[in-house]
Amino acid sequence: MRRRRRSAPTGELYYVQHPRDATFKLSFRPESASVEVISCDLSSLASVRTCAEQLLETVPRIDFLINNAGVFSADRQETADGFEMTFGVNHLGHFLLTEMLLPLVKKSADTGFHPR
Repeated sequence: MRRRRRSAPTGELYYVQHPRDATFKLSFRPESASVEVISCDLSSLASVRTCAEQLLETVPRIDFLINNAGVFSADRQETADGFEMTFGVNHLGHFLLTEMLLPLVKKSADTGFHPR
């Protein structure tokens, strides 16, 4: 089965990354799109709040929200907030980020687009 490549979206892309990552790579970026990097440490709920507040202040809507970060450690570690690291990063951090950004995702539906 052959897949047909869709045309590139235009607009702005926001790439949220952990602050310790010095570089990032976007494999598909239209030339017309601008990219802004926003740091977000999912092991710190304060960092997640700061990231979400930045996006809420600058982004009119979110068409796609992809939560694709996770950790696993054989040794017990804790987040800055005292939660077990795997649970804190993989669940609580994503939940808080999504919950705070949900109004922007819902705004995308107002334009007739079906947010994902």
